[in-house]
Amino acid sequence: MTQHIADSIAQADSARRRRALRWMRWLLVAVTVLTLLTFVGTVLLVSTGP
Repeated sequence: MTQHIADSIAQADSARRRRALRWMRWLLVAVTVLTLLTFVGTVLLVSTGP
């Protein structure tokens, strides 16, 4: 019985960790895209300046 509870907790922890890592990966992608867009926008604004 105790082993079953421990296995169940381990599975839940593993699933939570996978969800967190997936969320962090998408967050990293989003931040990278926003950074690149900001950089490109800044370059375009500076290059078309007065």
